[in-house]
Amino acid sequence: MGVYDIDVVSDSYRTGGNRFAAAMAEENLGESLKFFVDHVRNAGTRSVLDVGCGAGGVTNAVRLAMGRDDVFFVGVDAAKKQIQNARKDLSAVRNMTFAAAAGDALPFADHAFGIVYESSALCWSLDPPAFIGEMLRVSNGIVSFRANVRPGGGQSYACTFGFVKMIGSNVELRFNPADYGMTEFIPNYLYRTARENVYQYPVWLQKVAWISADDVSRLVDRDGIEILLDKTHQTEDLTAVRVNEVNGPPTRDDRFFAEMVTSRHIVARMA
Repeated sequence: MGVYDIDVVSDSYRTGGNRFAAAMAEENLGESLKFFVDHVRNAGTRSVLDVGCGAGGVTNAVRLAMGRDDVFFVGVDAAKKQIQNARKDLSAVRNMTFAAAAGDALPFADHAFGIVYESSALCWSLDPPAFIGEMLRVSNGIVSFRANVRPGGGQSYACTFGFVKMIGSNVELRFNPADYGMTEFIPNYLYRTARENVYQYPVWLQKVAWISADDVSRLVDRDGIEILLDKTHQTEDLTAVRVNEVNGPPTRDDRFFAEMVTSRHIVARMA
């Protein structure tokens, strides 16, 4: 399985259900939601685009958070299986539709949507500047994205992780992303953390897309765009050093190191 074969893991994402979707919406869009609600109230926008909507869980969580039946939501994702699942699971929601489309080539006219956002989709992009550029192009109101930033841009391997605690000879699972439908539990790779008897294990590997700070500035620091929020986050993440350029889960040859990951949560208003 390649790291971009999202169709293969789409059912796993889907099984996370509303619990995972609501958590992702709050983590990646929490501060954006206030801007969304204010924009709907003050500017009267009636259209919202979720770029990289997956199986539609976050799209629906945002809809519920906004609490407006008069706003129409469109979700797009490059993975056709994700879109199939979204249509199946949310067919009863009348003000929502889904379509298969890549984030860096959106099939919409300029300024078509009042609100355009992504939630953990940009990190999968093969071309982050184009992805953000398309979001800006199709918006006539608010744009929200969270970009991984480092000087050279590019890509790297990153690893999601869980926590286990050793109790005598037994292992108690403290947090497993698989509970949220994200991935599989791979217990063979345990790494001691600073916590007493608590270990973290890599459970899934993906290529993470980075964008340079210069590219972000080139896209958003121009006439006609007002920055409402530009917040930097730093988190510690496991990054794989791979012996061979291979895709998929960790292997015995992989080595991991902790890296400070920098991301920028940007909310912009189009003039």
